[in-house]
Amino acid sequence: MRLLALTLALAVPLAAHAQSDDGVYRRWDTDLAVAIGVGGGAVFQGDRTDASLVVETRLRIIDAAGPVASYRWAPDAGGQLFLGIELRPLWPALFLIDSPTRIEWLDLLIQSFGVELGAVILPLGDPSGVDVDRGVALAIGLALEIPLVVPSRMRGAARGLFLRLAARRVDATVAFRGTPDEVDLSEWSVTATLQLSLGAGVGAIREPPRYRADR
Repeated sequence: MRLLALTLALAVPLAAHAQSDDGVYRRWDTDLAVAIGVGGGAVFQGDRTDASLVVETRLRIIDAAGPVASYRWAPDAGGQLFLGIELRPLWPALFLIDSPTRIEWLDLLIQSFGVELGAVILPLGDPSGVDVDRGVALAIGLALEIPLVVPSRMRGAARGLFLRLAARRVDATVAFRGTPDEVDLSEWSVTATLQLSLGAGVGAIREPPRYRADR
């Protein structure tokens, strides 16, 4: 709670100075954004709780949807690789109906709500007390990103710095894991990652000129 309070204390004052007329916040400077995150969290597997480390990369098309690769490691639970798709529906929806608050920090917080769905390859490494073949499980997650540095305060390719708070459910029962071992590796996990967003892709998406000057 202290970390969250400190984060809000640092980030909220930026909103007073960061506003936009269209609610886009540099998202259309390029057609792709790459988000790189590093952090940690907790894994809840049965009656056991483990601390974990997380490294992830997200490729977002106009910051709305795209593929995700995320590696999670915990001392007793071992490692797992998540490969899936992330969808952030509120940003395009609110833009299309012209309903942003036009306060940059608040818009970015609301529009960062995301859902992810994919497959997890597990176990990787040497999990403590588990002797099973490697398999593939089903995973679904939810997340919200707290802006620490808003896009208008960054230069070059940088699109913002965020604290990403996420929860993920991995269904690794025998039926979903795809192996015959009678071991349930299902889990819940919560993570907090520091995420840097960078503009990438083919180039800027720009509107055509609205007027032509007479020569």
